[in-house]
Amino acid sequence: MVLDRNTGLTDDQKSSIGLAGEVIAKLWLEHKYPDVRWRSGYRNIVLGDDEGSDDLGYDFEVPRTTGSLFYEVKATNEASSGRFEFEMSSGEIRLAQEMSRNERYRVLVIIGALEPDSAKIVELPNPLGRKSAPFFRPVGKGVRFRCAIA
Repeated sequence: MVLDRNTGLTDDQKSSIGLAGEVIAKLWLEHKYPDVRWRSGYRNIVLGDDEGSDDLGYDFEVPRTTGSLFYEVKATNEASSGRFEFEMSSGEIRLAQEMSRNERYRVLVIIGALEPDSAKIVELPNPLGRKSAPFFRPVGKGVRFRCAIA
């Protein structure tokens, strides 16, 4: 997922930033943990299989004996940090809510994803978790729903 600050970009440009962000995140996570499982749809492009899905609510899983960690990646082509906004899909919100009492759901922000040698990686807590208040605040007036009325 690309951070909203990248307005005016085409879908292909947003996909390129998202893919680059996830590749950087994969390398960072593999340096930090012995077992990292790439679960998003971008995995299918890079690894040439069909085991990834964008419906899980996270991009990477880190299995541990005390319970897996789940990482959602948000990437930007901006070269500096600052205020960023990002959207969460319904699957991401669902999993973040399920994990709100433990600290196993996290957001990795990749700043400058298209410049991997100088990219900055920021690990943030679950936006819906107990420790989220200093890091996040909702933007907008609420969640939008669609329904069919007969």
